[in-house]
Amino acid sequence: MINGKFWPIDDKKITDGYSLSLKNAKKLLVVAQEQFDKETPDYALCIFLAASAIEETGKGILLLSLLMKNQKIDAKKWEKKFENHEVKITAAVNHIREFVKKGDKKRHKALDELRSELLEILEQKFASIYIDWDATKNDWAFFDEMSKTEKKQQAKRVLKNANWIIDGYLKDGKLITERTKVIWEMVRVGLAVGECKNCSFISNNLQEIASHNKEPNHQIGFRET
Repeated sequence: MINGKFWPIDDKKITDGYSLSLKNAKKLLVVAQEQFDKETPDYALCIFLAASAIEETGKGILLLSLLMKNQKIDAKKWEKKFENHEVKITAAVNHIREFVKKGDKKRHKALDELRSELLEILEQKFASIYIDWDATKNDWAFFDEMSKTEKKQQAKRVLKNANWIIDGYLKDGKLITERTKVIWEMVRVGLAVGECKNCSFISNNLQEIASHNKEPNHQIGFRET
């Protein structure tokens, strides 16, 4: 701390946090899928890991938004955001919303529904591992009291959403119409590179990428580094 204030998190650390969050999200999703595919699957663990992967993605997007808006944040303020599940989910959905036209009511409604579904998934995350009191039943509620079919359906739903959010991050998803700003920013901070689909060109230099993309019969694609 300086004069009672927490040190601000510098851009390099924010970039590191973004990259680590996305890598961790992908790792969690892989393990969640492995649990689902086992001969004797652990659906509770699958839900917990897949839902955690969604949160990690939201955390990464939250960090990227700070970079893109050139905003500073200190460790104390970040800790509050870091611990707020709703903030991370909202960040993930609003990131997609930025690329939807304001007048497109149908897609904005779909994003509202996606946010609600992801928040419900967080409730399932905790319900899958904790014993809780259900006042409506006047009894204890726990995940293992559900049938195998019900547990599988819940796990499948969470995995579907996690895959859509995470695997679609650098790709065009159903609700995303344009991702140029995000991709350029990722290249700028060293988290993605441009590759030509028609030759061996590869670069993380924005000017080189833009110039090469203008050449006839050459098209640039992007991938994370």
